[in-house]
Amino acid sequence: QHNEPIAPLEEPVQGRLGQALVVFGKDVYPIFENNCLPCHGPQKQLANFRVDRSEDFFGSKDRPPLVMPGQSSISPLIAIVSGTKKDMPMADRHKLSGQDVELLKVWIDSGAEWTVKTDTKK
Repeated sequence: QHNEPIAPLEEPVQGRLGQALVVFGKDVYPIFENNCLPCHGPQKQLANFRVDRSEDFFGSKDRPPLVMPGQSSISPLIAIVSGTKKDMPMADRHKLSGQDVELLKVWIDSGAEWTVKTDTKK
């Protein structure tokens, strides 16, 4: 007979963060702004990628998508920021905190809506 608790040690992401509470402009874009903008923004575009342009996340004729709305488990962005994608330049510099990765997963799984105008067209 097992005396171990049946419940998992952590609640699911949706339970902790509440999908309705993850707001792109308040919760998600600041992650990009604080961690990614210096190397992937208007001033510098390493890998020809900018975090202030939605099309750079969702794909174009020249670039496959990094975000698959509703499917964080197969979105390349999550592999990059969680540290599991090692075959890229400065892979270790792209690893974000566990909390930031969870927020990004919830955002993607809830549809990955880009609800603020960030593209500066520069």
